[in-house]
Amino acid sequence: MGNWKYVRSITAKNIKMILFSPRFYIVLISVFACLYIFGDKLSEYLLTENSKMGFFELLPVLLNSRLTQLVIYLGWILLVSEIPFFSSNQTNILIRTNRKTVLEGCITFIVLLAMIYVLFLQVCSVGIMGIRNCIISAEWSEPFTMAAQYGANVIGIRTNLLFDFGIVQNCMPVEVWGAQIVIEIVLFVVIGLILFCGVFLREHFFWAHLVVIGFWAWDFVIVELIRKEEFLWLSLVSMAKFSNLSFGNVERGPSFTYLLIVYMLVIVLLLMIGYKQIKIYDFSKE
Repeated sequence: MGNWKYVRSITAKNIKMILFSPRFYIVLISVFACLYIFGDKLSEYLLTENSKMGFFELLPVLLNSRLTQLVIYLGWILLVSEIPFFSSNQTNILIRTNRKTVLEGCITFIVLLAMIYVLFLQVCSVGIMGIRNCIISAEWSEPFTMAAQYGANVIGIRTNLLFDFGIVQNCMPVEVWGAQIVIEIVLFVVIGLILFCGVFLREHFFWAHLVVIGFWAWDFVIVELIRKEEFLWLSLVSMAKFSNLSFGNVERGPSFTYLLIVYMLVIVLLLMIGYKQIKIYDFSKE
């Protein structure tokens, strides 16, 4: 119980520090601005056509299209790169507790920040559609169905955002949204833990960034150059796209369950690395 008290204290302190950081808001505003540019005519189209889109529909599209996924992905990397894992009073915390508790506090912070970021992305999707143009429905809306069939540009989205029509035919909006949310949170935690492990050994921090950027770059290489879908399984970012997964009655690629198992195994491995490194980390240099 005592350790949990310090875990909460470390998490709360880190959250407070990042919420008072100008960088945090600059990154969020920049991500929203970029996403809004991609879909700035959508709300106008919905108003002109007197149409509505589902609350759960746009976010999965943003997370499945290469350009918007890149913006979201880089935004998360920028946030995690500057999060205050080890602050100046960490030595005082260690006097009262132990290194394992510090590790647990940092991990809890990464998970909580990932949830906050995904919530922010949902707010962005509603902002792009316009809240007055949103409805909560168990069925896919007519504008979204058209976009899945003929391309997002038909409903006022400037860039070519793609979404598999097979998913629209075989799955419900809320189940796709819920599964995509889970995938993204776990993916963001994986990225955060990779960068977190890079913090311990400063000479490895650059390589940690190179690894997480390489995950996205590999998706581009596979699709645009190699053109072999089986290689998509080798990228955690590629597998995070619903268009590459088997879900519901849509059969292709790895399953949702397989993906979560892979993510969890990677998280366990990173936790083991983090625990090993934090035992020998010199907090006096912070």
